[in-house]
Amino acid sequence: SGAQLTLRILPINKGDTGEIHQRCQEAGIYLDRRDPDLLRITPIALYTSFKDVYEAATRIRQIFADIHRDTASLTAEKSKPRLETTKHW
Repeated sequence: SGAQLTLRILPINKGDTGEIHQRCQEAGIYLDRRDPDLLRITPIALYTSFKDVYEAATRIRQIFADIHRDTASLTAEKSKPRLETTKHW
């Protein structure tokens, strides 16, 4: 028997699942991506320790926090009032 955790990603922006998948791979966490909104992670029972699961969960949490921060930063940047100058000749 085995175990699997499926994460349904509620979209903030189109492509969030792909970005999370990519960042997880860069962090050494290998997930199975099922578009449009699922990521699956499967620990191997005989080889995965509690420490491994804890570290993966900590990294995934940080990835979500980073994406949230990046998205909030972009949203704030887009909503900043801009000074438009007009040249009068």
